[in-house]
Amino acid sequence: QVDSLVQELWRECYLQALCSGNLTQEQSKKAFQSVVGTLAFSPLPLAHIPAYRRLQLPAGVEHQLACTHPNPAEKNSAVCKHYDLGVYSLRQHALLKLCADLAKQPIFNQLRTVEQLGYLVWSFSLYASASQTLAFQVVVQSSSHACSHLDTRMELCLQDVADMLQSMEADKFEQHRSALVAKTLKRADNMREVSHFCWNEIFTRQFRFQHKHQMAQQLQALTQQDVASFWLAHISRSASCGPVTTHRKLKSFCHSQNHLQLDAGGKEEEKQERNKEFEQVAVQVIDDVHQFRQNLSLYPSANINHPSA
Repeated sequence: QVDSLVQELWRECYLQALCSGNLTQEQSKKAFQSVVGTLAFSPLPLAHIPAYRRLQLPAGVEHQLACTHPNPAEKNSAVCKHYDLGVYSLRQHALLKLCADLAKQPIFNQLRTVEQLGYLVWSFSLYASASQTLAFQVVVQSSSHACSHLDTRMELCLQDVADMLQSMEADKFEQHRSALVAKTLKRADNMREVSHFCWNEIFTRQFRFQHKHQMAQQLQALTQQDVASFWLAHISRSASCGPVTTHRKLKSFCHSQNHLQLDAGGKEEEKQERNKEFEQVAVQVIDDVHQFRQNLSLYPSANINHPSA
């Protein structure tokens, strides 16, 4: 039975390999052919290789998912705001990276240092290389504040970032952009980093081995207005602009049992505070996660490049 299973398992295969280190091209080819000859499989048709696809959040609706932590001793509540930025493009990725870099310190300073909402405050960009999609996230974990309060303060902070991006001095913007370009072009520290980068390009079948230089060129071409417009369109607007109607947003609440009464008592107060800033967009509460997922569309499969292209 085991022999039959092995034969069936290796009947058709799609094999990817990376040879790195002190090897010539001829030695690498020989090592690869040795593996192919030993396994003795038939090539798997490209159409049979599974495609990685990601769910697409609807635009203009703020989705909310909430749960209560099962451990009564857990003192922390947490809020995660996830912004779905769609299918990858080099320019879109460059805009996201620069936006995330410019916003990181102001978000941390306001929510962690000034307001002291919680010890853990993160904001970061996400590039899902397998599905070729982009996203942005802000996360706050707090032992002293309920989710409703965290949600409101995070939202207002993101509005302040919108104002900051529009009013930033040109010299300061140039410093941030130049620093990010230098970081992008920084040489790998060791062979592990080089191999990790190369393997990711192979695994995702994109083969963009000049990606760093292309990203640096794209970053150099971005203007402050480009960045400010990107933030307004996809993340948050200033109070004077009204709500974002094009964003794809999911906010997740994890309530500490210690904060449930605070959340219940603070919902109306927090809602009134947000309504003072702008007319709130529609919020859709997710009651059934599986049903919600089934109703979502999928982004298209990532375009497959070839090494010869």
